Amino acid sequence: MQFHGLLLTRDDSDIVDECIAHALTWCDALYIYDTGSGDDTWRRVCEWGKRDSRIVPLHKCEPPVVMRSSLRGYIFNQIRHLLKHGDWVVQQDVDE
Repeated sequence: MQFHGLLLTRDDSDIVDECIAHALTWCDALYIYDTGSGDDTWRRVCEWGKRDSRIVPLHKCEPPVVMRSSLRGYIFNQIRHLLKHGDWVVQQDVDE
């Protein structure tokens, strides 16, 4: 059994590092989708991805898109082939 986190982010460079560091205390994989940050959020996410294989930077939208719950479904469909019976998928927000 593994825990897979789905994280949507945008312009969260001030807190994204803390969020990722905390997620790594319980996540086996964290899939990150940036809805179009104008700051250095995506750069920070990609740096994490280079340092830790559990961090998977999926995509940064250009141009930005409105964050909505259906994007989590999109991410889930992108990773569902990686899931095994009994795995958990957790929606995570950067500010939680």
